[in-house]
Amino acid sequence: MALKAAARSVTERTDRRLPQVHKTEPSPQTLVASESENFSSLAAIASCSYEARLAGVRNGMIMKTAKELCPELRTIPYNFEGYYRVSRQLYEIVAGYTHDIQAASCDEVILDVTNLMEETGATGAEIAEAMREEIYKKTKCTASAGLGKMGL
Repeated sequence: MALKAAARSVTERTDRRLPQVHKTEPSPQTLVASESENFSSLAAIASCSYEARLAGVRNGMIMKTAKELCPELRTIPYNFEGYYRVSRQLYEIVAGYTHDIQAASCDEVILDVTNLMEETGATGAEIAEAMREEIYKKTKCTASAGLGKMGL
């Protein structure tokens, strides 16, 4: 199972990475995290909301291009302290379910929950939902999970 904090919904995916988003509340805004508000600069998009993605904005895109695709685009500054805090909470939460963890990034983990499924009789989807609920309760960040066969 791959688990990603701060995304919007659970998705059943096999062997695919999940998109990275940095926000704490679902909202219909087109947001991106960037160092700069200067849309004519060569600043790059570090992370963007699903709403911005729907307009064609992508991580790594030059700000000027992103603004051309999505004129209502709004930037928010990096929040390294907040990312660190939530990342730590995410890893503490998943370690409460399994120690078969592979860190993929500060907000993405790959887990083997096979033993937990066998011990509890729960499905992967049920375990993912329980983790997502706990992540939201403790961090106010939504999370997505992808389920599939993997070799951890």
